[in-house]
Amino acid sequence: MRFLLAISYVLILCMLNFQGAVSQPTLSLTVNSGASVSASITRADVESGFVQILDQTQLHVSADVAWRVRASVALDSSPAGTGNPTPLSLEVGNNDNPGEFNPGSGIVQTGSAGTFDITVDFRLNLSTLGDAPAGSFNYTITYTLEPQ
Repeated sequence: MRFLLAISYVLILCMLNFQGAVSQPTLSLTVNSGASVSASITRADVESGFVQILDQTQLHVSADVAWRVRASVALDSSPAGTGNPTPLSLEVGNNDNPGEFNPGSGIVQTGSAGTFDITVDFRLNLSTLGDAPAGSFNYTITYTLEPQ
């Protein structure tokens, strides 16, 4: 009888542990457009201090849980004689707070479970570049999709 009781107790514990198991969230992020974007600097940009790159990058998000997309920036190359530019010169737009840009990295958008297409805005802060010569500044942006 004690043997049967012990086996029953072990089976009940196994069932409780199994019922408490949580499945892993499913999240997917795809860059639909804007894998490569560019912008030219105009006199108006210089006067405002920023070059805006708006709505050129579109991401497709699919998640079965609440999610958050982050972007982080790396500066790959800049023209000779630029000085010491950093990834902070490229600012990432925050769709949750329109008009807010975060230097070098930041939250792009948060959302609930479902499938969404979102855009990513960038802004190049010219004041961080000093008296940079003409040329190309190349950045790599890494997007991360994570559960909230």
